[in-house]
Amino acid sequence: MSRKSIGQLLSIQAGRPLVIAHRGLSWAYPENTLVSFQAARAAGAAMIELDFHETSDGHLVCVHDHTLRRYLGTDAPADIADRPIASFTLAQLRELGLGAWKDARFKGARIATLDEALDTCRDTILLIERKSGSPEQTLAVLKRHEALDRVIVQSFDLAYVKAVHDLAPQVAVAALGGGALKGLAEVNRLRATGASAVHWSDALGKRDIDLLHAERLAVWIYTLNSELAWRGAAAMGIDGITTDRCDAVRDVLSEGTAV
Repeated sequence: MSRKSIGQLLSIQAGRPLVIAHRGLSWAYPENTLVSFQAARAAGAAMIELDFHETSDGHLVCVHDHTLRRYLGTDAPADIADRPIASFTLAQLRELGLGAWKDARFKGARIATLDEALDTCRDTILLIERKSGSPEQTLAVLKRHEALDRVIVQSFDLAYVKAVHDLAPQVAVAALGGGALKGLAEVNRLRATGASAVHWSDALGKRDIDLLHAERLAVWIYTLNSELAWRGAAAMGIDGITTDRCDAVRDVLSEGTAV
């Protein structure tokens, strides 16, 4: 499958929702790991979504939670499991296995850096969600990998989204949100960030989607993991479906819809 361009991914899909792999193929693999990203690539996801935090020594690492508790389990000592990600160096994080919580066969899985994800997914657009770290730091990593044209940067922190857009207008950005959409005033606030897409929770209705489309914003929805939800989102005109099951959506929606 040839990689779609950023422009194609940011277009209104007219009933042909894109499949966005939530933290990779995360129903079957430990989320936000290289093996999960590789599995999502093999499944043909249009985009791979990932999260990143900054370490104490300035690296950006692929992890969602603010602590390691969920990945290390209930038996892990609190001084490790409940420490903020930002308090670890990269070397300290590399010493920890972050895959066994998913399945014993992933016991050796180690935390990945954003640099490694960019190298691993050269043929797939990444949708990267900032949890911590500055706009300047994010852009420095993207420039180092010549990746300004193959990522979309997103965050719930709209000030961060706007800062990325202002510093590098050529980088595509998306606004993350959830809950009830508060009409045109909120849409205008989202547009003011420079975003070309809105990535929202499943609280969106058809009227919200139409309003966003009228403002020329692509609309993606998270995180849908059932056939009923996929079909319902497609029927409402959603442009992209974020799912833990990027391997299964293609079998549910009509051929050509989920790519």
